[in-house]
Amino acid sequence: MPKHETTVQINMTGPYWIGAIRLCIRGKGQSSVNSTLQELDFCHFYSTSNKAIGRITYIPIVLIKNINMTHALSESDQTNYSGLWIPTFTNGSLSDEEYYIEFGNYLRYMSSLTVIQIMLDERPFFIKNIEEPIVRTAELIFKVLLFTSLCIELFAFMFLIINLFILPLLRSIFYLWKKCRGQNVKSDNSNRSTKSSLRSNSLNKKDSIRMMKS
Repeated sequence: MPKHETTVQINMTGPYWIGAIRLCIRGKGQSSVNSTLQELDFCHFYSTSNKAIGRITYIPIVLIKNINMTHALSESDQTNYSGLWIPTFTNGSLSDEEYYIEFGNYLRYMSSLTVIQIMLDERPFFIKNIEEPIVRTAELIFKVLLFTSLCIELFAFMFLIINLFILPLLRSIFYLWKKCRGQNVKSDNSNRSTKSSLRSNSLNKKDSIRMMKS
Protein backbone atom coordinates (compact mmCIF):
# COMPACT_ATOMS: atom_id res chain seq x y z
CA MET A 1 0.00 0.00 0.00
CA PRO A 2 1.56 3.34 -1.03
CA LYS A 3 -0.28 5.30 1.67
CA HIS A 4 -1.91 4.70 5.02
CA GLU A 5 -5.28 5.44 3.42
CA THR A 6 -6.28 4.24 -0.03
CA THR A 7 -9.63 4.30 -1.82
CA VAL A 8 -10.56 1.79 -4.50
CA GLN A 9 -13.60 2.58 -6.64
CA ILE A 10 -15.53 -0.09 -8.53
CA ASN A 11 -17.98 1.03 -11.24
CA MET A 12 -20.60 -1.49 -12.34
CA THR A 13 -22.54 -0.41 -15.42
CA GLY A 14 -25.72 -1.95 -16.71
CA PRO A 15 -29.36 -2.15 -15.71
CA TYR A 16 -28.95 -4.38 -12.66
CA TRP A 17 -30.40 -4.63 -9.22
CA ILE A 18 -27.67 -5.49 -6.74
CA GLY A 19 -28.90 -7.02 -3.51
CA ALA A 20 -25.61 -8.26 -1.98
CA ILE A 21 -21.84 -8.00 -2.38
CA ARG A 22 -19.17 -10.53 -1.41
CA LEU A 23 -15.90 -8.69 -0.97
CA CYS A 24 -12.62 -10.63 -0.81
CA ILE A 25 -9.09 -9.40 -0.15
CA ARG A 26 -6.32 -11.70 -1.33
CA GLY A 27 -2.58 -11.33 -1.58
CA LYS A 28 0.40 -13.59 -2.14
CA GLY A 29 2.82 -14.32 0.65
CA GLN A 30 6.53 -13.56 0.58
CA SER A 31 9.45 -15.03 2.46
CA SER A 32 13.12 -14.23 2.89
CA VAL A 33 15.89 -15.58 5.11
CA ASN A 34 14.26 -15.05 8.51
CA SER A 35 11.05 -13.14 7.71
CA THR A 36 7.79 -14.38 6.23
CA LEU A 37 4.73 -12.48 5.07
CA GLN A 38 1.77 -14.83 5.18
CA GLU A 39 -0.81 -15.09 2.44
CA LEU A 40 -3.78 -12.77 2.71
CA ASP A 41 -7.19 -14.35 2.08
CA PHE A 42 -10.26 -12.81 3.75
CA CYS A 43 -13.84 -12.47 2.53
CA HIS A 44 -16.93 -10.73 3.85
CA PHE A 45 -20.54 -10.73 2.71
CA TYR A 46 -22.53 -7.48 2.58
CA SER A 47 -26.30 -7.48 2.16
CA THR A 48 -29.47 -5.68 3.22
CA SER A 49 -32.76 -7.42 3.87
CA ASN A 50 -35.48 -6.67 1.29
CA LYS A 51 -33.55 -3.73 -0.13
CA ALA A 52 -31.28 -3.05 -3.07
CA ILE A 53 -27.84 -1.56 -2.69
CA GLY A 54 -27.72 2.15 -3.40
CA ARG A 55 -26.06 3.80 -6.37
CA ILE A 56 -23.05 4.90 -4.33
CA THR A 57 -21.92 2.64 -1.50
CA TYR A 58 -19.00 3.23 0.86
CA ILE A 59 -17.29 0.23 2.47
CA PRO A 60 -14.53 1.05 5.00
CA ILE A 61 -11.93 -1.63 5.76
CA VAL A 62 -9.33 -1.24 8.51
CA LEU A 63 -6.04 -3.16 8.16
CA ILE A 64 -3.93 -3.98 11.21
CA LYS A 65 -0.49 -5.61 11.11
CA ASN A 66 0.07 -8.73 13.22
CA ILE A 67 3.77 -9.49 13.74
CA ASN A 68 5.03 -12.72 15.32
CA MET A 69 8.58 -12.77 16.68
CA THR A 70 9.96 -16.26 17.35
CA HIS A 71 13.26 -16.51 19.22
CA ALA A 72 15.52 -19.48 18.51
CA LEU A 73 16.54 -22.10 21.04
CA SER A 74 20.14 -20.92 20.95
CA GLU A 75 21.05 -17.26 21.32
CA SER A 76 23.47 -17.50 18.40
CA ASP A 77 20.67 -18.46 15.97
CA GLN A 78 18.56 -15.90 14.13
CA THR A 79 15.15 -14.68 15.25
CA ASN A 80 12.31 -15.50 12.86
CA TYR A 81 9.66 -12.91 11.99
CA SER A 82 6.27 -13.55 10.41
CA GLY A 83 3.59 -11.00 9.57
CA LEU A 84 -0.07 -11.07 8.63
CA TRP A 85 -2.54 -8.38 7.65
CA ILE A 86 -5.78 -8.62 9.62
CA PRO A 87 -8.66 -6.73 7.98
CA THR A 88 -11.64 -5.47 9.95
CA PHE A 89 -14.73 -5.16 7.78
CA THR A 90 -17.08 -2.38 8.85
CA ASN A 91 -20.71 -2.45 7.79
CA GLY A 92 -21.46 0.83 6.09
CA SER A 93 -24.73 2.12 4.70
CA LEU A 94 -25.69 -0.24 1.85
CA SER A 95 -29.35 0.60 1.28
CA ASP A 96 -30.79 3.35 -0.91
CA GLU A 97 -31.75 5.54 2.05
CA GLU A 98 -29.18 8.15 1.05
CA TYR A 99 -30.63 8.19 -2.47
CA TYR A 100 -34.04 8.90 -0.95
CA ILE A 101 -32.60 11.71 1.18
CA GLU A 102 -30.89 13.26 -1.86
CA PHE A 103 -33.58 12.85 -4.52
CA GLY A 104 -36.77 12.40 -2.47
CA ASN A 105 -37.74 8.96 -3.79
CA TYR A 106 -36.51 5.40 -3.59
CA LEU A 107 -34.58 3.57 -6.27
CA ARG A 108 -37.51 1.82 -7.92
CA TYR A 109 -35.92 1.02 -11.26
CA MET A 110 -32.77 -0.76 -12.30
CA SER A 111 -29.75 1.48 -11.99
CA SER A 112 -27.52 2.04 -15.00
CA LEU A 113 -24.47 2.73 -12.80
CA THR A 114 -23.54 1.44 -9.35
CA VAL A 115 -20.46 2.83 -7.64
CA ILE A 116 -18.78 0.97 -4.77
CA GLN A 117 -15.99 2.80 -2.99
CA ILE A 118 -13.73 0.66 -0.80
CA MET A 119 -11.70 2.71 1.68
CA LEU A 120 -8.62 0.89 2.97
CA ASP A 121 -7.21 2.33 6.18
CA GLU A 122 -3.87 1.03 7.44
CA ARG A 123 -3.49 1.78 11.12
CA PRO A 124 -0.05 2.94 12.32
CA PHE A 125 0.00 0.58 15.32
CA PHE A 126 0.51 -3.18 15.12
CA ILE A 127 0.04 -6.31 17.23
CA LYS A 128 3.27 -7.96 18.32
CA ASN A 129 3.43 -11.55 19.57
CA ILE A 130 6.72 -12.73 21.10
CA GLU A 131 7.41 -16.47 21.23
CA GLU A 132 10.38 -17.54 23.31
CA PRO A 133 11.63 -21.04 24.20
CA ILE A 134 10.90 -22.18 27.72
CA VAL A 135 14.59 -22.78 28.36
CA ARG A 136 17.82 -22.01 26.49
CA THR A 137 20.43 -24.64 25.57
CA ALA A 138 22.97 -23.61 28.22
CA GLU A 139 20.27 -23.37 30.87
CA LEU A 140 18.92 -26.76 29.82
CA ILE A 141 22.37 -28.37 30.19
CA PHE A 142 22.82 -26.75 33.61
CA LYS A 143 19.42 -27.98 34.80
CA VAL A 144 20.14 -31.51 33.53
CA LEU A 145 23.46 -31.58 35.40
CA LEU A 146 21.78 -30.19 38.51
CA PHE A 147 19.05 -32.83 38.33
CA THR A 148 21.63 -35.60 37.81
CA SER A 149 23.66 -34.47 40.83
CA LEU A 150 20.47 -34.30 42.88
CA CYS A 151 19.57 -37.88 41.92
CA ILE A 152 23.08 -39.07 42.84
CA GLU A 153 22.86 -37.31 46.21
CA LEU A 154 19.46 -38.86 46.88
CA PHE A 155 20.74 -42.37 46.10
CA ALA A 156 23.80 -41.79 48.30
CA PHE A 157 21.59 -40.52 51.13
CA MET A 158 19.30 -43.55 50.81
CA PHE A 159 22.32 -45.88 50.85
CA LEU A 160 23.60 -44.17 54.00
CA ILE A 161 20.20 -44.40 55.72
CA ILE A 162 19.92 -48.10 54.85
CA ASN A 163 23.41 -48.93 56.16
CA LEU A 164 23.16 -46.85 59.35
CA PHE A 165 19.56 -47.43 60.44
CA ILE A 166 17.61 -50.02 58.49
CA LEU A 167 20.19 -52.85 58.35
CA PRO A 168 21.15 -52.62 62.08
CA LEU A 169 17.47 -52.57 62.99
CA LEU A 170 16.80 -55.66 60.88
CA ARG A 171 19.81 -57.41 62.39
CA SER A 172 18.66 -56.64 65.94
CA ILE A 173 15.15 -57.85 65.14
CA PHE A 174 16.54 -61.06 63.64
CA TYR A 175 18.80 -61.56 66.69
CA LEU A 176 15.90 -61.10 69.10
CA TRP A 177 13.74 -63.46 67.07
CA LYS A 178 16.49 -66.08 67.04
CA LYS A 179 17.05 -65.68 70.78
CA CYS A 180 13.36 -66.02 71.56
CA ARG A 181 13.14 -69.07 69.36
CA GLY A 182 16.11 -70.68 71.18
CA GLN A 183 14.49 -70.05 74.55
CA ASN A 184 11.25 -71.59 73.33
CA VAL A 185 13.12 -74.67 72.11
CA LYS A 186 14.88 -75.03 75.49
CA SER A 187 11.62 -74.71 77.39
CA ASP A 188 10.01 -77.31 75.14
CA ASN A 189 12.91 -79.71 75.75
CA SER A 190 12.74 -79.17 79.51
CA ASN A 191 8.99 -79.76 79.50
CA ARG A 192 9.46 -82.95 77.55
CA SER A 193 12.18 -84.18 79.96
CA THR A 194 10.02 -83.45 83.02
CA LYS A 195 7.09 -85.25 81.45
CA SER A 196 9.24 -88.27 80.63
CA SER A 197 10.69 -88.33 84.18
CA LEU A 198 7.22 -88.16 85.68
CA ARG A 199 6.07 -91.00 83.49
CA SER A 200 9.07 -93.13 84.46
CA ASN A 201 8.47 -92.44 88.18
CA SER A 202 4.83 -93.39 87.89
CA LEU A 203 5.76 -96.60 86.10
CA ASN A 204 8.31 -97.46 88.79
CA LYS A 205 5.74 -96.91 91.51
CA LYS A 206 3.25 -99.16 89.76
CA ASP A 207 5.85 -101.90 89.39
CA SER A 208 6.81 -101.71 93.08
CA ILE A 209 3.16 -101.90 94.12
CA ARG A 210 2.63 -104.97 91.96
CA MET A 211 5.68 -106.69 93.44
CA MET A 212 4.49 -106.03 97.00
CA LYS A 213 1.08 -107.47 96.23
CA SER A 214 2.55 -110.58 94.72
